[in-house]
Parts: sequence; structure tokens; C-alpha cells
Amino acid sequence: MDIRSIISSPIDLKAILESVGIEEGTILYEVFEAGVFLAPYIGKAFQFQKFRRLEKRLQEHEHLLKQIEGSLSKPNIDIDFIKERVFPIVFEDLLEEHDDMKIQYILNGFKSVLDGPIYDEERILAYFDTLRGLRYLDIRRLGYFAGLDEIYPEGFYFIGSEMDALVNYADSKLANLSLIYVMRTWGYIGGEGQELSRENVKLSPYGEYFIKFISNVEDE
Repeated sequence: MDIRSIISSPIDLKAILESVGIEEGTILYEVFEAGVFLAPYIGKAFQFQKFRRLEKRLQEHEHLLKQIEGSLSKPNIDIDFIKERVFPIVFEDLLEEHDDMKIQYILNGFKSVLDGPIYDEERILAYFDTLRGLRYLDIRRLGYFAGLDEIYPEGFYFIGSEMDALVNYADSKLANLSLIYVMRTWGYIGGEGQELSRENVKLSPYGEYFIKFISNVEDE
């Protein structure tokens, strides 16, 4: 397909949604429709490819979309707030996120908004803004510190290796975003490196709320 056909190709949202079992006239269809209308304009040359990628992502998470559709049907949901204030954010992230592995966390966050339900817009914006700034490695590290995941990355790597540098970068990012607290040692303060684990790291209150948000874990 050449660039001219990509630019002129119409985006058939109905076909994309029906391919994952979202029928026209349902609440979830209307939410997606509103998201497309309210999300920022996307250049035509990139629009086609992004929507094709979106279709693939929705197909891979069809089971989660079914759960979201059930949550949207709850009687206490303010559907106008969801359509006008929340889903445009979710839709833009589904469309623009480069890392396919993060799509589950975006959808989990949306489901958490519905299951709360959460109507504090600043809180919702903060959670999605934090998620937008994290990479898959960062999220898996946070999950490990939270006790929701096995140690990540698995296996051994040498101090000073590229993987060691990536892990240290991820841990520093989590600390800088106030998602974790690190128990410092004198050696570390003096400039020596410190290996972080569940023994010397705890989640901050914000980190605990955030990991529940993107994991769709309800408060006990």
C-alpha cells in the first residue's frame, strides 16, 4: 500500500470495534465513539497505521474489553463523565503508546476508574500521567517491589553491564516519581552502589494506590 492510499483510506471505527465483539449501540461502542471525536487530531498519514495498530491491540485484549463493558453497565456510572473526561485520555494513550506491553495497564486503569468509581479528575490525570512516563521494565520492577511479581528482570547480570544500568535507571525513576522509598545505607550514601530488593525498598502511599490502579486490584 503506497502513501497516497494510506492518506485517503477512511478509518472504519465500526469495523474495528465489531472485530472484537463491540457492537454498535452498546455503551462501550458509544464510549469509543466519543473518544475518537474528543481525542486530539491525528495527521492523516499516521492515522491509518495507528488505527490498524489499535485494532490489533483491542483484539489481543478482547477479554478485558468484555469486563470493561460489564463495568460500564453498572447503575452508579456517570457515563457522561466517562465519555467526556476520562475515555479521551484512555483512547489517546491506547493510540499513541509505543509499547504494546503497556496496553493491559492502560485498560486496567480505565477499569479501575469504572469499578471505583473514581470521579476525581485530578487523581485520574495523575495516575495516567505517571503511567505514560513509565516503561514496561519500570512497571515490572514496581510490581516486584509490591510483591505482585517475581523478581524482574529474571536471571543474573553483571554489575556495570547494560542490564544493570537499565535496572538502576528504572529504580531511580520509581524513586524520583515518589512511587518507592529506598532505605539507604552508609555505604550507599558514601557513593557505593546499592542493590535494591524488597528488603530495602517499600512502596510509598502513592505507589501503593498507583499499582492497584494499573493492576485493577480493589482496596481491601
